[in-house]
Amino acid sequence: MTSETSTGAYDAATQAFFYLYQDASEGYLGNQLSIKRLRTPDGDFVQSGGSVNGEISETGSPNSATSGTFRIVRVGSQITTYFNGIEHFSLEAFSEPVIVTMAIGGPGQPGSVVYDNFLINSGMLVEPSLSCGPTPTPTPACAAQVQPPINADGTSIFNVRRGVVPVKFSLTCDGNSTCDLSPATIAVTRTAGGATGQVNESVYSGASDTGSNFRIEGCQYHYNLYSNALGAGTYRVDILINNQVVGNATFQLK
Repeated sequence: MTSETSTGAYDAATQAFFYLYQDASEGYLGNQLSIKRLRTPDGDFVQSGGSVNGEISETGSPNSATSGTFRIVRVGSQITTYFNGIEHFSLEAFSEPVIVTMAIGGPGQPGSVVYDNFLINSGMLVEPSLSCGPTPTPTPACAAQVQPPINADGTSIFNVRRGVVPVKFSLTCDGNSTCDLSPATIAVTRTAGGATGQVNESVYSGASDTGSNFRIEGCQYHYNLYSNALGAGTYRVDILINNQVVGNATFQLK
């Protein structure tokens, strides 16, 4: 293995590399190290290199393989690169944690690269936040609970000629009851008896509730289902917030 001083500039090359650094200084002047696959007008190479306080050393050899394994091992202050299990380059200059990156770049020869099968044998990997803005507030996990006269266990049976079945739900978010109720919609599905499937809202809506929107009253969602037009059968009522089902209830009409 040979080592030589180089500028590290390959204007006609495309480079795909693992690159790590202790300090990122402009002009490749910090304590840095990389192993990379080069495609140049003169051929394909595997190359490792590093710098210590601006002194750059590199080693490379022709290699036309279209796949292979890069490995980087750190023991104390020394970091060693391997290609396909064979030691390629070593540099002793690192006294602090390092940052590892992967990239493909260069204005030269066309090419693409796929990185896969990552393995960390020991130590700690710290993943930085990729967000460029403020950290978003987590969305609370909310669930709706059906209220009487519909039983939560699905045993409710109503007379089909009663006229109206009041549907009521309360809401908990992160396990706590809340009166801060977001807009919600209803969906009704016949699950047994007659033709099964979702029921059009025009069938069950009436004077007090038109369309599919719940009313909000007294910390609860309310909707009066008109049972006459639904007919006998078993029905499931879903409540949706932001188009996501957060609760449901089942009852029968006879």
